[in-house]
Amino acid sequence: MNAVHASEKITQMFDQLPDIHARPNASQLSSVRSQQIGAAKEASKSTQSPAKKVGGPMGPSDALVKYKRVLTKYEHNEIKEYPQIYFVGPTARKINAAEGKGKNCGYDDEKGRYKCVKNDHIGYRYEVMKGLGKGSFGDVVKGFDHKTKADVAIKIIRNERRFHKQAQSEVKILDMLRKQDKRDNHNVIHMKDFFLFRGHLCITFEMMKCDLYCQLKKDGFKGFPQEVIKSYTKALVTSLRVLRRSRIIHCDLKPENILIRADGSNDVKIIDFGSSCFDHQRVHTYIQSRFYRSPEVIMGLGYGVPIDMWSLGCILAELHSGQPIFPGHNEKEQLMYQMETLGVPPAAVIDAGKRSATFFSPDYEPLHLQDRKGRTRKPGTRTLEKAIGCKDPAFLDFIARCLTWDPAERMTPREAAHHEYITGRSAGQDVMSLIPKFADSMTIGRKMNVSSGTRM
Repeated sequence: MNAVHASEKITQMFDQLPDIHARPNASQLSSVRSQQIGAAKEASKSTQSPAKKVGGPMGPSDALVKYKRVLTKYEHNEIKEYPQIYFVGPTARKINAAEGKGKNCGYDDEKGRYKCVKNDHIGYRYEVMKGLGKGSFGDVVKGFDHKTKADVAIKIIRNERRFHKQAQSEVKILDMLRKQDKRDNHNVIHMKDFFLFRGHLCITFEMMKCDLYCQLKKDGFKGFPQEVIKSYTKALVTSLRVLRRSRIIHCDLKPENILIRADGSNDVKIIDFGSSCFDHQRVHTYIQSRFYRSPEVIMGLGYGVPIDMWSLGCILAELHSGQPIFPGHNEKEQLMYQMETLGVPPAAVIDAGKRSATFFSPDYEPLHLQDRKGRTRKPGTRTLEKAIGCKDPAFLDFIARCLTWDPAERMTPREAAHHEYITGRSAGQDVMSLIPKFADSMTIGRKMNVSSGTRM
């Protein structure tokens, strides 16, 4: 399926989202899969046969006969809209949904979050095992896929229209990244499927282990060894190169959004594209978690893919020291901490900011130099070496080039991939290493010119 057709399918699926104030309708809330619904209907013809395989899916009629006693009255109608039934949650303490019993017939709380019940089904396929986390977008739960017999992470978007639009963008971005990473070597999370269930968009992902913040916490916030940080850095730079080529801005890079693939592994993946956007379709102005927020976002310069490189610099500093390098309580403190280490931004950067007057006087003097505890923090009084607690010149230079005030001068992911910290070679060594190859190519070219008579 080409990208245009996939995008159309995604749009069609979102058009089926019901009015959030209306009573749920079974046909609207069916599991409409982006690329699989046609195949599922065809497959269901054979699964309803009496000769179906043990452990395989059931047709809705067979499932209703077998499990009618444990299904709610609402599910008696809803199940008919699902061509294949893999799991019904027979032991779960189900919500007895009905009109007038609360928001979305009792399935949602006041904020539009889906009320997950342990061991109940999602889409008559996934079993809810436990909660993994909450966010402004909704909830993430660990689920067991009774079709593939594998654990998955399920992101359940809140049933509110403002989240529907952002979720549509997220699915399109994830779908694009999945197509571009068929070999699974770009270190971005893979979406497995997406579907609608009881008015909620659900996105399933491969199951990962803990995030880097949790790992820091387990280690007592002592930071990681340099060889581990370098391994993480290489993986993240690979991810950011892919995002930049696709013109995608992640918008919320932080340790919590970087997951370790497996216990004892240094392989990581970037997750949570819920705030992401294409650089030509920027919608939000309030983005990035504060500790990792770039100065152009704080001062209102407009933003692009360089904001993710700023976040990367902040993350690497934290992975070494165990503590955020810029732990601002609010945006004024955040910029103050940044200036304490990096000095005052260039006048051109300040002039370009729509909100710069909140932080600077007309003659570019900072307006806020005291933190919430009353301590004065003057610009340029804390070196990067002291702030991070590291003396490795290559590591310090890598971070310094990520934390450049002017986004146009900030290191790009491609430049980062060739930095001394990543390659182990200085810039001079990289240039010198090319000279013999260049000389060899010239010699070969001359030989070809002599023998063939072609023009160089």
